[in-house]
Amino acid sequence: MNAWNTITRTSLTKLDRALGVLETLSDELTIPILTYLKLNRSASLLDLTVHTRLDSDLLDERLELLCSTKVIRQVTTVYETKYYFNTERYNRIAALVQHF
Repeated sequence: MNAWNTITRTSLTKLDRALGVLETLSDELTIPILTYLKLNRSASLLDLTVHTRLDSDLLDERLELLCSTKVIRQVTTVYETKYYFNTERYNRIAALVQHF
């Protein structure tokens, strides 16, 4: 049996999502965000703006993409929005990448 006929639409969707996660995590604009959050565990939008020197609209866009990967969690309270680095999720993704 050839591999080409065992790939289903669901497999392709999962593969597309996995590729999207890897592209997001390796993007040159998201790496500074990941680096800062990895070192500090959490940060406000102001912290990230100052330390990454990204335009606020671009930063919002990148944070939204990172949140969709679940490597970054967003927690909003009455007073502020904070972003947290999800070490467990990041390590799982890194282990899978190293495996292949």
